[in-house]
Amino acid sequence: MTASQMANIGIKLEDGSLFWTTVDGAPAANVVTLDDVLTGDVEDGAAVYAYTTKIVRPLKVVEARTYSPSTDQETPLTVMARQDYLALLNKMATGVVNQVFYDPQLTTGYFYLWLAQSSVDDLVKFTWWRPIEDFNAAGDNADLPQEWLQALIFNLSVVMAPEFGVATERIAGIKSLADEYLADMEGFDRDGDYIQFGVDMC
Repeated sequence: MTASQMANIGIKLEDGSLFWTTVDGAPAANVVTLDDVLTGDVEDGAAVYAYTTKIVRPLKVVEARTYSPSTDQETPLTVMARQDYLALLNKMATGVVNQVFYDPQLTTGYFYLWLAQSSVDDLVKFTWWRPIEDFNAAGDNADLPQEWLQALIFNLSVVMAPEFGVATERIAGIKSLADEYLADMEGFDRDGDYIQFGVDMC
């Protein structure tokens, strides 16, 4: 953290809650000054969390897991569909998290845990899709690896061609190349997913 940055900092209090405030500037001699007064006592060695920049609104949460800082262990969670979350009878029940639901909305996304976390000792990590950069200024760069450049150029050409009066026959040729480049990248830039089969012993 540089002197010009403001960090958000969370401190675990003795009552088990997290107290959030901010810190202006870089630490001086390993000491930071909180912008707000603590609302409770803090044990020696209590957990402290900090970050400087919030993430942008996730488009989708594709995977989640709980993380225990004390044991460094992670446990996979089930990502629920909207209908499954809405069908829960008691959304405020507390306990050990085993499922999550993410509602992206339009400007601010909402991430729901179920069961609701009863302790701040464990964290939830997740893998998410983030929006790619908009091209709205001359200096903007493609938010994609170099190997995607041809697929990007030709598919963008297909979208913009009608606005510039390009002949239908020529658009068809451009689209054929665009589809080919995109298919190449979809085959190359893909996770090595696997399928598991279970045996029904009935």
